[in-house]
Amino acid sequence: MAHAEGYAAELVAQGYAAPSVKSRLGLFDHLSGWLAEQGLAANALTPECAERFIAARRASGYKTWVSARSLTLPLAYLRMVGAVPAARPGQAGRFDDVSLTTVGTWPKSAP
Repeated sequence: MAHAEGYAAELVAQGYAAPSVKSRLGLFDHLSGWLAEQGLAANALTPECAERFIAARRASGYKTWVSARSLTLPLAYLRMVGAVPAARPGQAGRFDDVSLTTVGTWPKSAP
């Protein structure tokens, strides 16, 4: 995904330590690869698509970054730069209610 460098910079700006940034970039890279395997561009990353990615990650045996919350930061960043569709009104509770301003207040250590 072309946005990895900007995402890393945003994580650093949010106060994430280097090991956390590296780990989160690994998830970002996996998401990018999965989208490519599916023949999808970043702008196809809807909440439903994100759920399919998380399900595929679990099915592949991953034990970390396998909850809906794990995509909160990547989706917030990609929305901020206009690479994925904006949140849809009335869909709060999954991936749709995320904004970068709320992300900054969340714990930085939990996946």
